[in-house]
Amino acid sequence: MKRVSPTARSCSYKGCNMKEDILKIKEKIKPVVEGEGYELVDVKTSVRYGTDTVTVVIYRDGDMGLDDCEKVHNAVDALFDEINPFGDKSYNLEVSSMGLDWPLKTDDDFRRRAGKELEISLFKKIDGNKKITGVLKGYDNDSITLELTDIKTGKTVGSTFVLDRKEIAKASLAVRFE
Repeated sequence: MKRVSPTARSCSYKGCNMKEDILKIKEKIKPVVEGEGYELVDVKTSVRYGTDTVTVVIYRDGDMGLDDCEKVHNAVDALFDEINPFGDKSYNLEVSSMGLDWPLKTDDDFRRRAGKELEISLFKKIDGNKKITGVLKGYDNDSITLELTDIKTGKTVGSTFVLDRKEIAKASLAVRFE
């Protein structure tokens, strides 16, 4: 017996292929999100506490707060009534920023974090380390270039390191508490 995931079970937006449904939702809301001055990062679906949930993830340079998410929520809410992603079932619509722990996977993710300090977890140790930090200086399809920083202090150590993207288990912003 084949197990059906909750998101696959609940899709109803013009068919039942959730990947295609998500792409159609993104296509429909992207101009509205951009019109509000934000970049559409992702649209995700999940089931939380038994209720289908659509999460729209947005980005813009600088600080973002609850007001930003509310602004975009209000702008796309009517579109979701039209899109009706879950048919007659009720659902929650959430709008969120990328957050500090957003994993960097795509070129767009790296573009958004250019010039920021990243924490990189590696699949295998390099020079005895499985975790490195550095300021993102560049990226391409195959690699990223970091100006290395001290993992504890965040201070630049003065060397540049090119890392193959295939070696990265996880990349995200380095979070420092002062």
